[in-house]
Amino acid sequence: MLKRGASFGRLFLIGAFLSLFLFGLMIAWTTTSMDTVIRMLFSLIIWSVLGGLAFSYMFYTYPQPPGAASPKVIANKSRFWIAISGVLILSLLSVRYPHQYTLADHLLLQVGVTPIWRPLHSSTVYMAGLLIVFFFVACLSNLIHSLHRQRVAAAVLALLFISSFPSIMVDLIQKHAANGIYAIQFDTRKAMAVCQWDFTTNEGNGSCVIQGTNESSQPVTAKIILLAPDSTNRDTIHPNITLQNVVFEPHQRSRAIQIHLTPNDQKQAAASNLTTMSASYDSMLLTADGQVRRLYDLSSRPLFQESSKQHKGMEKD
Repeated sequence: MLKRGASFGRLFLIGAFLSLFLFGLMIAWTTTSMDTVIRMLFSLIIWSVLGGLAFSYMFYTYPQPPGAASPKVIANKSRFWIAISGVLILSLLSVRYPHQYTLADHLLLQVGVTPIWRPLHSSTVYMAGLLIVFFFVACLSNLIHSLHRQRVAAAVLALLFISSFPSIMVDLIQKHAANGIYAIQFDTRKAMAVCQWDFTTNEGNGSCVIQGTNESSQPVTAKIILLAPDSTNRDTIHPNITLQNVVFEPHQRSRAIQIHLTPNDQKQAAASNLTTMSASYDSMLLTADGQVRRLYDLSSRPLFQESSKQHKGMEKD
């Protein structure tokens, strides 16, 4: 089925068919809703096309240039530079700025393709990330086969580059180009905010610690809305919290904010017989000077099902 020297087109068809079968099996196995299957057909086709491209790029045998047996480090310059360009493009597609989605996620959303598959509340498949991994393996394979020597060193350098470039790029943008709310950086490994309330009084007093860091040289003032986290425990109240204007001083790593719950939040807490409560927030909305920046953990969001909802949720980022 897969012969050495097979054409790029044939390899693409084989890869697209295998991707269509595997991704289709994944969708069919994890959902019983025919509406969901039909809605995912376009995304499935695009996933399969990209999978076919990665497959063909990985296994295609490039023609050997004249003098291929020479002892030079680079055996095939065209193959080498295609692989290097691929690693650079994949690194750019992995950049998350100024939101929690990668550039690859946004490009897929723009054409109505679902960047993640989340059939169950406890399971999430990052399709865009999975395809980037496939393409990176293909680039790595081509990079190795384009060299006579230093193959291990080239593979290690490519791996280090694609793993570190996205975060370095975001740091450079926020420190040297971004301003206002777009210069505030959050550590996605930590909760964006941790809050505590005391309901023993009628005011519902509390405090929140915001962990964002202002990377610019000027103070940034923003209004913050903490978005209620997804929770399967309906007995626990996790209300949306609107904070007063928060000032992020340059390079200040966290801010402790005193808050007062709204009367509606107090009623919800009283209905649940709560006296004290604490909650972590991984979703946040920042507004300032007419700009809106939405931050949230990708894994905590529901499945993107309709292109209208996709753009509505992303257009403000």
